[in-house]
Amino acid sequence: MDEILTRWAADLNKYQKQFQQQAEQVAKWDRLLVDNTQKISNLYAKTFQAERDAAEVERQLTHIENQQEELEQWLQRYESEVEEMVQRVVPGDGVGVSGSGVDLERERTYRLAERLNGRLDELNRDLTDVIDEINAVGGMLSRSKGSDDPVSCPFVKFFFFFFFFSNLVQLGRSLLTLEISSRMLCAC
Repeated sequence: MDEILTRWAADLNKYQKQFQQQAEQVAKWDRLLVDNTQKISNLYAKTFQAERDAAEVERQLTHIENQQEELEQWLQRYESEVEEMVQRVVPGDGVGVSGSGVDLERERTYRLAERLNGRLDELNRDLTDVIDEINAVGGMLSRSKGSDDPVSCPFVKFFFFFFFFSNLVQLGRSLLTLEISSRMLCAC
């Protein structure tokens, strides 16, 4: 009987150790599940924020495209009006119209140039605001991801595009001002 009790006690001790080891392993798995659940929640929140930021960037890009089209329409209208004014001021035979007509046309051209200049300044400010906001979004994305993340590449292309657009607007403004000045000088 002592042998049976001793064997049962040894088996019980052995099974207690196995149970303790298995309980410790289950506890580790439970901690791992809790940690991974938190990581998944954080990843989901970052993904959701990135999707919202991407939608905002897309909305702003659409807004800028619309402003570009409006600017192009203004520039075309402005160029045609300048050409029309020059044709009225300097007819084909080189003889100008009366001084008061030239002054009125010059004043009208000047006011149109001021409006266009104001609109170009407004578009430039809007573009700067959008770039600042995209920089902020890019900063958030770069903080949440590694530096070798390929998401940063489209932002670089986006900034180069808008830098080019901004310079194009400035060049167009300078060329139109120069053309108006030269035609007005020719008209006098």
